[in-house]
Amino acid sequence: MLSILRTATGHDFSLYKKGTIGRRIARRMLQSSFTDTDAYAAYLAAHPDEMQALFKDLLINVTRFFRDAEAFDALRDEILPQLLANKPDDYVFRVWVAGCSTGEEAYSIAILLREVMEQTQQSFRIQIYGTDLDQEAIAVARNGFYPPNIAADLTPERLQRFFLRENAVYRVRKEIREMLVFAVQNVVKDPPFTKLDLISCRNVMIYLEAELQDRLIANLHYALKANGVLFLSPAESIADQPALFQPLSHKWKFYRAIGSGAKNRALLVSGLAWAKAPADNRREATAVSRAASTIAQLARRALLSAFAPPSVVTDSAGNILFVYGETGKYLRPAPGAGTLNVVDMAHDGLQPELRAALLEAAGQGPQGSIREVMLHSNGELQKVAISVRPLSSPDGTRQSLLVSFQDLARKVALAATPASGDDSRLVNEAGEGSADRRILELERDLAQTWESLQATIERQQISNEELMSTNEELQSANEELQSTVEELETSKEELQSVNEELVTVNAELQANIDQLGSTQDDLRNLLDNVSGGLLFLDEQLLIRRFTSAAADLYPLVATDVGRPLADIRANLVDDQQLLADAQAVLAGGQACQREVQTRKCLWYQARLKPYRRLDDRLDGLVITFTDISARVAAESQSRAAQHFAQSIIDSVRVPLLVLDANLTVVSASRSFYQRFQVGREASIGQRLYDLGDGQWNIPALRELLASILSRDQVVEELAVDCELPAHGHGKMLLNARRIPGEAALILLAMEEVPRA
Repeated sequence: MLSILRTATGHDFSLYKKGTIGRRIARRMLQSSFTDTDAYAAYLAAHPDEMQALFKDLLINVTRFFRDAEAFDALRDEILPQLLANKPDDYVFRVWVAGCSTGEEAYSIAILLREVMEQTQQSFRIQIYGTDLDQEAIAVARNGFYPPNIAADLTPERLQRFFLRENAVYRVRKEIREMLVFAVQNVVKDPPFTKLDLISCRNVMIYLEAELQDRLIANLHYALKANGVLFLSPAESIADQPALFQPLSHKWKFYRAIGSGAKNRALLVSGLAWAKAPADNRREATAVSRAASTIAQLARRALLSAFAPPSVVTDSAGNILFVYGETGKYLRPAPGAGTLNVVDMAHDGLQPELRAALLEAAGQGPQGSIREVMLHSNGELQKVAISVRPLSSPDGTRQSLLVSFQDLARKVALAATPASGDDSRLVNEAGEGSADRRILELERDLAQTWESLQATIERQQISNEELMSTNEELQSANEELQSTVEELETSKEELQSVNEELVTVNAELQANIDQLGSTQDDLRNLLDNVSGGLLFLDEQLLIRRFTSAAADLYPLVATDVGRPLADIRANLVDDQQLLADAQAVLAGGQACQREVQTRKCLWYQARLKPYRRLDDRLDGLVITFTDISARVAAESQSRAAQHFAQSIIDSVRVPLLVLDANLTVVSASRSFYQRFQVGREASIGQRLYDLGDGQWNIPALRELLASILSRDQVVEELAVDCELPAHGHGKMLLNARRIPGEAALILLAMEEVPRA
């Protein structure tokens, strides 16, 4: 799985702590509902999104402003003043914050530098480099926006002095942001920064195996100037690299870099991540072993058997890996449960010195440790030299120890004591039993005991540091677990909220379905009870819906829905004109109407209107057919009656006028046109008082005509003077009465009085 991740991201997590990696993978498997690692690995290879999610989870971003406040106080009060002392005004103070996550630690150091410079009234150029593997975290650090809860980690003075409140968040002021540069970097794989005064690499090594920690420490030492300071977390140390750093504070893990530039370059070549790959070393080792001859191997074995002292090869904990020669004189199976630990198997006189030699060899470098001890053997005291030397693996890292046992020439016999009960004493074979030699031996034993005690204390300190590292990992795991529990609680609440929303949406949908069903029932009943026929068409004049009344004009059945209207042979005299009107309505969006006749001589008024949706989009048209056969018949009868009445009027020789309630001429007889020499256009629609030259504008006549309408009276032989065409002034007898009917009409007859 890690190889898949390395191929996809380019980052190798094989030397990270297995416990941390396992917890993170298990967390992602739980969130992705996987229980089998092989299935999850296959899913990981096929889904780049899940690959990025796992990669982001492996980059543990747990940080805050001024984490371990007492350590930052020591940095401000003790370390920074020393680093800034005696520096020129144009000095560039360079800092590297490795594994800076979202930038809180880098900004904390920048704030401290600003405070120290203000306190000492110094002004230097500050360059702080913050690096991390997580691109998203680096983006957050560059922006400098942080949530309101950072107020718990900052004093009110610092919060007001170095931060701006913008909406609901805090932003680091520009003067601090300009001191920092953030970049994505792998602190082990990528080349480091150089000539640095201070490096802060806190809570990074606790997630790395010992081999990767050694590489990182050498990398950091190379990046520092001489006397530069390395700042670690309380759970980290450089116990395996004592030649590179001098401790300044064991409690808060400040170390001063020692060594020259040449030594740094040697370390860079031998120990850093971009040195020769292990695979290349293995190929070279294989080539060398193949080149070795059988004769050389035989000679080596003979020399070892004849001249080499009895020896064993152990790991760093003292467990035996290989045995050379006869070691039975010095080692024997330990009583109790079986063990291969060289200290447990050593004879009683050898155990203290052997344990001390093993501890001492870890800090003495290649020369190792040599100790002399007296061993009880066959009733004599034999002086034995114990030599412990480190053995290096092909890649230069210490993996084992060579423990050798060699007898010295001098032997001491054991003498019985007198019967008085005094303790036994040692007598030298040559008679040397002086008190001075005894004092020297006791002083030597005391010095060795003191060295053993110091080694035990150092080992205890290393154990304490490892315990602190383990505790830090447990705290991190606890934070991860709490975060996971909070995420699960949040997910549970979200699921409950989504479930409630789904129930609400389901109820709303059910109500909408019921309402839609009711609306459809209402619409069906409405359409079935509409007196005229309805025909719904889409934009291509395809039939959408129709009512049963429309079947009188088009022989439609249920299967005709979706067919073009033009394919249906209508019961109309001229259905092509109706189709042309439908195309015009779709093109122009304006309603129109037309009267159509069926082949059964029935008349309908076809009204075509656009079909518009709620968003006012044109989506077809609706044709409404209204039966107007009765109206057409009535109009025909009315026209016939009018023609009949007009024929009667025209046959009367006396001039006749038909007036409405406003005394406007509705109809006139032929004799009227002839007698008064006027045309139809000049009479119909004109008021009686406006005819001719106004000869009928007689107040008495108007009063009589008004009384006919209001009191249904009759005017008979009303004599009036008027101007007659071709005869001049004359007299007319007027007869008027109301015509029975709903309309208020007056029949006015005019009879000319002959001249005397």
